[in-house]
Amino acid sequence: MAVALVAVTPVVLALQVVGPHAAAEGCENQDWCDVETGPNGGSVSVHLSGTGVSTGSGSTASVPPDCWFQDGVALEPALAQRRILAIFEYLLPILQLPLHSVADYEAALEAHPNRPNSDYDDWKWYWLKCKPGFDITSDEALSVSEATNWYGLQVARLDKLLQTGQPTEGGVSVETLLQVAQDAFTIPEPEIQQSPAATDENGATLVNLDTWFWSEEAQASYTITATAGPVSVTLTAENTGYKLVSPAGGANCTYEQFTTKWSEELNSNPDAGCTIAFSEPSTGDGHEVSVSSTWDVTWTATGINGTNTLDPITPSSTITVPVVEQWGDVTDVH
Repeated sequence: MAVALVAVTPVVLALQVVGPHAAAEGCENQDWCDVETGPNGGSVSVHLSGTGVSTGSGSTASVPPDCWFQDGVALEPALAQRRILAIFEYLLPILQLPLHSVADYEAALEAHPNRPNSDYDDWKWYWLKCKPGFDITSDEALSVSEATNWYGLQVARLDKLLQTGQPTEGGVSVETLLQVAQDAFTIPEPEIQQSPAATDENGATLVNLDTWFWSEEAQASYTITATAGPVSVTLTAENTGYKLVSPAGGANCTYEQFTTKWSEELNSNPDAGCTIAFSEPSTGDGHEVSVSSTWDVTWTATGINGTNTLDPITPSSTITVPVVEQWGDVTDVH
C-alpha cells in the first residue's frame, strides 16, 4: 500500500502533516509562526470581546489555521494523477481515499479548458494540510473541506478546487483559540486612592495612623471571548483578594475591602476597608507599596463539557506613599 501511494505525489502530500518551518521575522508567537499556509492558506480572523481584552472589546487577531489547503496542481496534470490513482483504487479498493471523483476532475477541466483566452491558469486542485495532532476526522479539517463518508467515518475530502488567490477559511482548534484568549487577556491596573493625604505634608500620611487604600474602578471579574467561525473560548477571572506590602507594614484585603472608599462614617471601623498603619516614616519619595491581586481563572469552550481551570493570574503594581512622623495628638486628618 505504501509503495503504491508514493507514486501519486499529491496524495502523499495530502496525507502528510506539516513539519516545523522557519518562523516569520518579527512573529511574536512561535506556535503560530511554524505553519506555512501557502497561497490559499490565508489566516483566520479571531474576534475578541469582553472586559479583559488588552486591545479593546470588538478587536480582532489573525492566526494561521490548524488546517488549510496548499500545493496547488494545475487541472491537466491533476486529472492525469487522479486517473492513475483511480487505477490503483480499482485494483486495490483499500487504496481508496476521500477525494473527488475522476468525473469531478474532468468537469473542472471542461469548465476551465487549457486554451487561449481561458481562465485555465487561475484554477488548481489544492490539497488539505493540517498541523500535527489534527487529522481528516477533526473539526478543524471538516470546517475547511467538504465532508464525505469514508469507510463509515465522516471525514474531510483531501482535495478542493480553488481559484488562485481565493481566500479559504482555515479551521482553528479550541487549543489555538485558548492561546489567543490567554495572550490577549489583561487585568486592567486600577487607579488607587488613599486617605489621609495631608496636603501640608505633600500628600503624606502619618505613622501609626490607619491609611485607607481603595479603587473605585476595580471589578470583581473580567472576561474575554475568542471566536473564530463556530468555535469560541471564554476565559473568566474572579478576584480572590489583594495584598499590599511595604517596608513598614502591609495588609491582606478582600475585594469588598479594596473597593470600599473611606468615609467619615467608616473612620472608626478600619476593618471595613483596606488599611495599613505604617510603623515608621519614609525616606526619599516615600515607602514603595506593592499592590498585587490574585485571580482564579476558568475557561469554557464550544464542544467541551464543563468548566476548566488555568493557573491563577497575579498582576501587581507599585505606588509610592510618603509617611511622616508627627508629634502630638492626632485626631483626624482624613
